Formats: sequence, C-alpha cells, structure tokens
Amino acid sequence: IALWLEPTSYTANKIGSFSLPLIVFFMGYCVYLSIRAYRQGNQNARPILVGFVILFILNGAEIATYMAGKCLPISMLGFGIVGLIISIFISMANRHISLTEQLEDYSETLEHKVEERTQELKKQEDKYRQLVETMGDGFVMVDKKGIITYANKKLCKMLDYSEEEVIGSPATM
Repeated sequence: IALWLEPTSYTANKIGSFSLPLIVFFMGYCVYLSIRAYRQGNQNARPILVGFVILFILNGAEIATYMAGKCLPISMLGFGIVGLIISIFISMANRHISLTEQLEDYSETLEHKVEERTQELKKQEDKYRQLVETMGDGFVMVDKKGIITYANKKLCKMLDYSEEEVIGSPATM
C-alpha cells in the first residue's frame, strides 16, 4: 500500500510497480489462510497472525508518516517482515514440538501393543508346548532339509534315544 503512495521510493523501484499488486494479494491471501486455519483450531496459525499484525501496523505507521509529509529515517516495512519471519519460525517450532509429542505418543502406544501381543503369543506357545509335551503320542518337527528340530519326550522314549541324540539328526534314523 505504501508503495502505491510513493512510486518513486527505493522499494517501489526495486520491486517494480507491476508486481506490487501481486504481493499485496499474496499477503492478503496468506492472512486469510492463517485466519481460516486458526478458526479451525490450528494453534500454530496464531504466531503467523501476530506476525502479519506487526507487519501491517509497522507498514501503516510508515504510510501515516508519509501522508503527514514526514519521512522516517528507516523503513518500518523491514522490521515488519522480520517480525513476520520470526513468527513463521515460531509457528514451525510449535508444529515440530507437537509432531514430536505425537510421534512419542504413537511410539509408546505401539510399544505397549507389541508387548501385549508378545505376551499373548508367549501364552499360546506355552499352551501348545505343554499340549505336545504331555500327549500320549510321539511328536517330531523336521526342517526343509529333513533334520529333526524338535522331538517330544514320548517320541524319545519310543525310540530309546535322548532328546540331545534325536534333535539335529536326520529324520530317517
């Protein structure tokens, strides 16, 4: 806005009169998006809104000074932009913190679920191991190569071998 009032200023010459309306539109759209995000409950939009307020206040002070016929020794627009950038960094830091906390919560939940499932599997394993150990028939497990990987006590007794002798030997013994 200040650039339209004073088209011969350093900033107006540097930016160019054609791109100024695009910059103003872009800033307005960013404010609109920030307000919309804040109204939808996104607390990370609050620092950005504060940054835009600072930017508009400082830019408004520069416009008011110019319209009064005075000139500020330095441009307030630069301070407003710095304030906006700082507020964006604050918003990003807040978002990072909330995502980190959310990730920690997910991690704890996942660890808890893994622990529960591991305990359930251990109970099932113990149940079936007891079933195989106490059944009246011989039971053997063989790998793909034909090597015995497990034999219950009943099978060892039937073959008259110790468990150590049976496990690791070929299934053709």
